[in-house]
Amino acid sequence: MKKTILYSALVLALFPVSYVSAQDYPCTTGDGECGHCRLDSDRKTMHCDFNGSSSGATIDDCVGNDNGKMVHGLNAGDSCTDYQLADDTLSAVCRTIDGSTVSTFIYIPDFFVAREFPYNIGNPFIGDDFILLNGVFCAQ
Repeated sequence: MKKTILYSALVLALFPVSYVSAQDYPCTTGDGECGHCRLDSDRKTMHCDFNGSSSGATIDDCVGNDNGKMVHGLNAGDSCTDYQLADDTLSAVCRTIDGSTVSTFIYIPDFFVAREFPYNIGNPFIGDDFILLNGVFCAQ
């Protein structure tokens, strides 16, 4: 068993691998790599311009509600409403644990980024034929 694992590792080490790392571009309502962000007509999706096209991310996929405060997480839309976006700030009215509502906001470059990442359409062992995919994602 150990010999099989060793031989497999040695064989795989012979194949060259290309590494291309992803880079994050913070999203903004102004100019920038990921710029001109705006809310969609449903006011639940944010679209930004990146590499010549518009890409969107659902607010619920990146933002949560912690007792009336928008935080990194999921499903803010379950308890937050009236999203507004201006000057890199996403504001909303969110419910607290006791049922009251409060105004809250986040700085979108801390929550949303654009990323260009490689996708291998060729031989995965050789690492050739990469294409680059674009999109807006949740910041980590």
